[in-house]
Amino acid sequence: MRASKRIAAAILTVCMIAGTMGMQVQAYREDEIQSKLTEEESKIGGMKQAEEPKQGTLNFIMQESDSITTPGVQNVVVSLGEEGKTVEHAQLAYKNTTTGQEFTVKAAGIADNMARFSMKYDSGEQAGVYELTSVTWTQNGTNYQTVLATTDTKVVYGVNREVIAKPDDVLVDQELLDEVEANVVTLDGKGKTISENTLEDILEQEGGRRTFSSQGMIRGAKKMVIVLDPGHDSTHSGASYHGYKEQDLVLKIAQYCKAELEKYSGITIYMTRESQSCPNGGSMIDSGTCNAKRVEFAAAKKADVYVSFHLNASVSSTPKGVGVYYPNSNYKPDIGAEGKGLATEIYQKLKALGLSTWGTGIFIRNSETNTQYPDGSLADYLAIIRRSKLAGFPAVLIEHAFLSNAGDVNGFLNSEAKLKNLGIADAKGIVDYYKLTLTGTGDGTNTGTDGNGGTETPQTGQAPVISSVQSRGSTKLRVSWKEVPNASFYRVYRSDSENGEYVQVAAGSGIQFDDSNVSAGGTYYYKVCTVYGDGKMSGYSAAHVGKALARPQIVKVVSKNSSQIQITWNGLADASKYEVYRSDKKSSGYQKIATLKAGQISYTDKKVTPQTTYYYKIRTRGGEKNGYSSYSNVYSGWSVKKTSIVSVSSKTKTSLQIKWKKVSNAYGYRIKRSTSKTKGFQTVATIKSGSATSYVDKKLKTGKKYYYKIQVLNRINKKTGYSTDSRVASGATITGTSMVYARSKTSKSMEVKWKKDAKATGYRVKRSTSKDGTYQTIVNIKENSTVKYIDKTVTSGKKYYYVVESVVEKSGVKNYSGNSKPVSARSLKKVTVESIQTGEDGLTLRWKKVSGANGYQIIRSDSKDGKFTEVAKLTGAELSYKDTQTVIGKKYYYKIRALYTGKNNGYGSYTSALEKWALEAPQDFAAVLLQPNQVKLSWEKTKKAVGYEVFRSKEADKKYESIAILDGSGNVTYTDHTVLADNLYYYKVAAIGKNGEEAGNGDETEAVSVQVEG
Repeated sequence: MRASKRIAAAILTVCMIAGTMGMQVQAYREDEIQSKLTEEESKIGGMKQAEEPKQGTLNFIMQESDSITTPGVQNVVVSLGEEGKTVEHAQLAYKNTTTGQEFTVKAAGIADNMARFSMKYDSGEQAGVYELTSVTWTQNGTNYQTVLATTDTKVVYGVNREVIAKPDDVLVDQELLDEVEANVVTLDGKGKTISENTLEDILEQEGGRRTFSSQGMIRGAKKMVIVLDPGHDSTHSGASYHGYKEQDLVLKIAQYCKAELEKYSGITIYMTRESQSCPNGGSMIDSGTCNAKRVEFAAAKKADVYVSFHLNASVSSTPKGVGVYYPNSNYKPDIGAEGKGLATEIYQKLKALGLSTWGTGIFIRNSETNTQYPDGSLADYLAIIRRSKLAGFPAVLIEHAFLSNAGDVNGFLNSEAKLKNLGIADAKGIVDYYKLTLTGTGDGTNTGTDGNGGTETPQTGQAPVISSVQSRGSTKLRVSWKEVPNASFYRVYRSDSENGEYVQVAAGSGIQFDDSNVSAGGTYYYKVCTVYGDGKMSGYSAAHVGKALARPQIVKVVSKNSSQIQITWNGLADASKYEVYRSDKKSSGYQKIATLKAGQISYTDKKVTPQTTYYYKIRTRGGEKNGYSSYSNVYSGWSVKKTSIVSVSSKTKTSLQIKWKKVSNAYGYRIKRSTSKTKGFQTVATIKSGSATSYVDKKLKTGKKYYYKIQVLNRINKKTGYSTDSRVASGATITGTSMVYARSKTSKSMEVKWKKDAKATGYRVKRSTSKDGTYQTIVNIKENSTVKYIDKTVTSGKKYYYVVESVVEKSGVKNYSGNSKPVSARSLKKVTVESIQTGEDGLTLRWKKVSGANGYQIIRSDSKDGKFTEVAKLTGAELSYKDTQTVIGKKYYYKIRALYTGKNNGYGSYTSALEKWALEAPQDFAAVLLQPNQVKLSWEKTKKAVGYEVFRSKEADKKYESIAILDGSGNVTYTDHTVLADNLYYYKVAAIGKNGEEAGNGDETEAVSVQVEG
């Protein structure tokens, strides 16, 4: 069905709008349920502070007429937010575009997530063209708003004006229209109905259908026992504020309720107390025991329902209004359903008096200490509700108003008349829910069948014909039947088998019933009978079977590639098709994107943007009238963006390094390789690190070309998804060069050489201090022809290992061959000379061994800065050398360096120039004490000497000072006149040589000593 230029449809059965003006079907939020509020609790149960509304979802909006003639009414229906989440308040804003006046109107009826607004036009002064501007509502305690202009929607109508609506005047959810195509009222081009009902009529009918409920059995005029419980008493007192006590006021309210109920037939009423005294022992028992005994009293009276009267209170004066507690749906769900229905009726009657709504109006409160019912389910928190359910009847607890709120006290509690109004409202709620009959209007009994075909009274009239039992969610079945003329109401019965025991589950005047007390996947059989105004009943309809479609479960949502997301779910036997919904928000905005046949249990969403999170849910369609299940759990997913390969380069001659661009939020990467550009790709590595940007592929063939592509991985709910493959990139391993040698160049440098690689654009030289250690690059050579390098950063005497690798640069990417085999060498230390001595046949040099050396080289010169000539090159372990080619009396300079001779010779650094005169030490050196203050020294004449120098010290091995220089080779004695008594002196003497103007000492004698006595 399509939307035409005029609004063409009004939903009947789906809307379920309450016909009563201002009636609201509340949501049930357990976190706002309180009985007596503490200061902290009042923050939860109190009225929520006004806050800026959030952007909401407007599913569809429909208006009844394009043009209205005064007096007249315009009706507008809207669907708001998520299906299944009850709208609590709603307001429509609109304006007269002719006069500029702006208006707002509150919802005239609310049911589930739908609302109806009615605007009355009584006077010609209201004429003009009107436009709807925005909708504001509250859902689950959160305020939302949709401004129609932001949805590209313009909804207008005329009052005493003709307005031609455009095709986009109405925002219509096509899926919802399709779903209820059979339940549509069509209007013609002039805004007049083709069918008989107007939208207002339909909504009013829907209000009637809302009385048909699964919330407990509608009793009609059957006999029943009602127990009224005025809470607290003079011993177990309740709240006390503004001069009033809870136990006094609730007794009066209960008494007024009882008096009103006594006007109705077929019921017996009991009070748990009729005075201020405790009925169960006073101060001998606590309040908990007293309440338990009250429920025991009700059970003894065979109560059908228990109603407890209370007033609320808080340490804060802000909370106000009415709230009614009812049983949860655990253990005995029929009791919970009946209690909910009764609580709703009582709440609505009290609210109609003008009381505010506290919290959500009606609520359950579950055990906070994990107390459980016999079947293991969570029990109710309030003891009277829990104990009543265990006894087999429902209980509700009414918190009529807040005694701590001055407004509630002054408006509803401070006079007998006001208390009577509360009591009568409570009674009216009980009467309307149980369909009680005033005394004198009936005999107080209803007759009919026993639910199993047995007849209590003769059957009369026409039995209904069930047209369908349709799944309306996984825990709801909708039973529909054809209307029977002159029917007063209908009774619905249910069984687990076709020929089993049928139990009444509902009664009401509508021709549909939504059974919300069914199990997912469960099969149920229904019969319906007609009840006439005189109480007589028809026979049963034929049994009609229905099955609540089980809720599917999404198994995974994964990225299939960078532009596709695959959703997979479990298949269900009863499905005829599946619907897939998607949104970019978890809690709202879902749109159907696919309808699939029953055999398909996966769907690929091909209209996604990479790196964007989407939310999915599934539901099953099938059964009669294309019923549907509840939605599956919501699963999120996102398609992961593909990467691009930056480079594929040779890492070694048997490995390639692949580098790629990092993708945000990636779980990892999958690397694929082939020897062909177009086929044969195999996964070689899966890297589970989203921050990785490179991988080295090893054990490849040298010189061979390989092709690579990469997929990006994401992971959601423990399921891995993949991106589209990157574009293919290729690379080849390269061969390398080899080292020729490494050798000591000097004591602080090493020379390395390698073979030239014709394909290389450069080389990389590396060094380590151990063969299998870590090699560090010491130089990058950028020329192919350079094959030698001097390493000047070595430590003297240390052994080093060197490798080299070829570098081939292509398109700005460097490829490496990997390290060659290492070569090693030791840096030879400088030689340490121990002595140079003059002998009869020349000069003898002695030095210390240098580690790593297997030889030494000695060079000599006649002057310090002159040319040095090699005089000896020694091999082996020799550590001395006698230079016999010297002339006595002449001065010489020597340098020595360590050698390593072999395949590649190495050298240490030369010592600095060592100066030596070729003069022997004087012979027969002696010292004699002549007198107490004189020491005489004497020695033999030294060949080629031109004089002598005398030295003295008080220590044998150091601190010698020159005390005399004697000219002439024959001057071979010296007397020291400067000695002091009681001192020990040491003496040495050396011959002096001369070359031209330069003079110097030869070898010194060994020290001789003299003790000078005191």
